[in-house]
Amino acid sequence: MVEDSNAKIHLVVKGEQKKFDTKDDVKQAFTKAMGGDESLSLANVEKITLGGNSYGYEACEWLSDLLKGQDTPSLTAIDFSNIFVSRLRAELPKSLELMSVALLPKQLVELDLSDNAFGPDGIRAFECLLINDKQLRVLKITNCGLGPEGGEMIAEALSKNEGLKLTHFHAGRDRLEDKGITALASVFKAMGSLEEIHVPQNGIKDEGMS
Repeated sequence: MVEDSNAKIHLVVKGEQKKFDTKDDVKQAFTKAMGGDESLSLANVEKITLGGNSYGYEACEWLSDLLKGQDTPSLTAIDFSNIFVSRLRAELPKSLELMSVALLPKQLVELDLSDNAFGPDGIRAFECLLINDKQLRVLKITNCGLGPEGGEMIAEALSKNEGLKLTHFHAGRDRLEDKGITALASVFKAMGSLEEIHVPQNGIKDEGMS
């Protein structure tokens, strides 16, 4: 996949609107993405992008085992946007929790979970990353159906991560409203590190903008 064994790799499982239901399904997709390398070594991978296909629980379980079973010193960015298309909403938290727990020791810099309609229940599945990842700088959760309650939950999780210094936060089309964005704003003020806040189409009125 890359001739230079020391080169940093962006691993992309090409988005082809496929449904990965079994471990074999997703293993074949990863092997293909890695140029046929059946060792599936992630040692030099710095970013993993999975968007554009749909991952079931068993596929997520395989991916979780892959992440947990390897030393990944270069891995800093995860793009898991748009990976649960056509899945039952009740299934999403279980799948997301599997992968979140596997990512917990990785200390990511960038996490993108956009375009996954997991709602507040899904936040409970990945909040461990928000609470414990000290290196996180970029958080993207656009179009995830958070609602005001979800905004408050994200804010509470981030507030527990002492010393966290987010620089980029994206949460457009999430129905945060005044209640959700006000909770987040309090956390961002305490951090004092935000360089970009992208929150369009959230029903935020004067109070929330203030």
